[in-house]
Amino acid sequence: MRRLALILIILVCQQLLASDGAEPTCVGTKGPVSLPIDGDAQSAFRMPSSIAWGDKDRIDLDAFLFVPMTTVRNATNDFSQTSLGGGGTGGFIVSLPGTGMEDLAPSDPAPDPVFGRIQLHMGEYVEVGGASGVSKLSSLTYPYGRNTETGLSLLTTAFTVAYAPVDWLGFGASFHFIYGQLKAKSIIGGGTAPLNGSPHINGVPIPGNPTYTDFLNLFQTGQLGDPATYVNTSNMTSFQVSGEIALSIRPWKNLGFGISYEPRSLILQDFQGTALVDARQTVALAINPLAPPIQNLFLATLPDGGRNGYLSQFKIKVKGIHTPETVRLSAAWWITDRILVAGEVAWYEWTRALAPVATLSGGNNRDLNFMIGNPSVVTSVKVGWSNEWVWSLYSSFGVTDDLAVRLGFNYGGMPVNADYLGDGPNSAIVSMTLTAGVGYKILPGLEVSVMCEYSPYCSIHSDGLPQSVSSRYANYSARQFLAHLGVGYEF
Repeated sequence: MRRLALILIILVCQQLLASDGAEPTCVGTKGPVSLPIDGDAQSAFRMPSSIAWGDKDRIDLDAFLFVPMTTVRNATNDFSQTSLGGGGTGGFIVSLPGTGMEDLAPSDPAPDPVFGRIQLHMGEYVEVGGASGVSKLSSLTYPYGRNTETGLSLLTTAFTVAYAPVDWLGFGASFHFIYGQLKAKSIIGGGTAPLNGSPHINGVPIPGNPTYTDFLNLFQTGQLGDPATYVNTSNMTSFQVSGEIALSIRPWKNLGFGISYEPRSLILQDFQGTALVDARQTVALAINPLAPPIQNLFLATLPDGGRNGYLSQFKIKVKGIHTPETVRLSAAWWITDRILVAGEVAWYEWTRALAPVATLSGGNNRDLNFMIGNPSVVTSVKVGWSNEWVWSLYSSFGVTDDLAVRLGFNYGGMPVNADYLGDGPNSAIVSMTLTAGVGYKILPGLEVSVMCEYSPYCSIHSDGLPQSVSSRYANYSARQFLAHLGVGYEF
């Protein structure tokens, strides 16, 4: 109970970053290799200027199935889990009337090169996201386990304008509206905030005016322990905005280069919701070893004497969870009419994107409020993620006029810090992804694509730094698999 304020560590330390998140894979007409040459509605999210040279309207949709396989092994757990999740992305592109080649009859003159071509785009994408299935994890406080579950999603609605003043230069700018959802059920161990309330008996302070932390420490039995609290958050939502600018250069029709920049998102509303704190087991472990007269003395200091138990509903607010500042450099080359290769290097600034500060307030249990001694608890949560570089290579092969085969590879440094992961499994522990897929034009302008992503086994280890005893010297591992079904239609 002494470490109630660490409720907030669940909000970041066990969130999952799926490969469909900050680095979305798309399976549109040219798959993930269409940028920065005449990109589709999916790749416009990554490189807005890639659609500047398009001359047709189009729609691109992608549904995906996400299967993470994770393990955590430490002093109290030997746990493995295979979860199942899914979602989708989609967008459409339209040419501004009168600016595209499709508006001209064969005998008409070419469009005015000064005016150029303008494309408009709108799409919905999972920018950062992940979730874990229900896990029954144990700690020293909960040796028989409690169900845990976490989930984070930042959904971006993008509005883009792309402009090509000449046939070798393209500009793009987009506005992003971001809706965030956050939920967690977790066992929280270790601590950063003592119980600063001062015990009173019949309104009279105990001599020396000790805090509850001092009071309990005075009667400690010396036994090793790991005080933990069970927390269930719900209805946590956030609203944010961001944007992206991009430049594409096309020195030849079959070769293109692009650069794009997205700043760290601006928060309009912090994550806000409710949190149910269950400290019954925590308090029991703190006072049960005490002699009965000392237990009675402890209970006598509380406003309600422990008669209402140690469950409390709090309001919760979390600041400091953003989409990261991102820079991308891309190149795409049509070697022949049927062979396309592309590469990209991307940089993500996670250190400032994940710097949460959480506030608990308005607890409805008078005993817990009195022990805490403050109307609210403010906690800065240590995350320790590092910035990340991701290197990608992709290729597309036109087997026939209607059938295309696509391959891809990307590798990124692991930004996750094992010392702050907590006791739960985490699917963010992957560093390499292999992709393979096919696309088939079933009708003129209509293509159906299937793509699979696989991230091989990867593991990391924590040392003795975690404040939670149960998280020290732990081994975490993960693999993950994604299956995509995409539809692209030009009209």
